[in-house]
Amino acid sequence: MNEKIKSLLVLAIKKPKEELDEKYKGDKLFGYALCTDDAVMTIYHVACTDSWVKDKEKEYKDIGYISVEWEQSGDDSHFDKAYDEIFQDYENSGHEDGSFEINRDMRFEAMVQALKQCKEEAIFDEDTHLNVGSTDPSEHSELLQMRGIDKLNSPKLANELAKALEIEQYRE
Repeated sequence: MNEKIKSLLVLAIKKPKEELDEKYKGDKLFGYALCTDDAVMTIYHVACTDSWVKDKEKEYKDIGYISVEWEQSGDDSHFDKAYDEIFQDYENSGHEDGSFEINRDMRFEAMVQALKQCKEEAIFDEDTHLNVGSTDPSEHSELLQMRGIDKLNSPKLANELAKALEIEQYRE
């Protein structure tokens, strides 16, 4: 895992979370996600509140679990330093000796661990669904996502996410 990326992400997550709490006072977060691509060279965050999910799920079953459909977020500029470090790590990853895949997975794990640390610091409620995922996932990205879901959520929440995203087959 890349500790520098993790540290930058922990800092980046906190301010937009405060903004979300202020903007949606009294409306608990149903979900919060860090989104990336299959090469794990980008990052942005999204969230959804309980009331947003209740309103949207009438027309779109399971929307509360599909982060690429979420419309709520804080200021993404708080992620600029983390984005730069993630992209720099991507650029410096070798492609011939297998190190690209190792570094990609380490960047993904840094995202998972940053969210986990924020949860441990009570930035997120225990019943907020947390996720790291690719915007257009390959099978490998789904495997990484499933591992992350199990690390970030209670068994009940992890099962809900895995079932809704249809990635239970990647569970270890």
